[in-house]
Amino acid sequence: MFLNNLHHELMVFRRDRWALLVIVLFFGLTFFALRNGEHMVAERQHAIDTELNRMDSLDAAMAAYITAIEENRA
Repeated sequence: MFLNNLHHELMVFRRDRWALLVIVLFFGLTFFALRNGEHMVAERQHAIDTELNRMDSLDAAMAAYITAIEENRA
């Protein structure tokens, strides 16, 4: 009985062009949003990695500066 009802609902659904259009539009927009989100996450991760590298180099320079100051005191 369930399969019979499902078959008839699918037939009605296939004939309804507006519902089909809405579903295609929904999946298209969902795909676009996922793709766009993946691109934005990659850009943000690149910016984070760049900033971490910059901070590491600044930390190393500051550590060398502090070491130089400590050596001149001793």
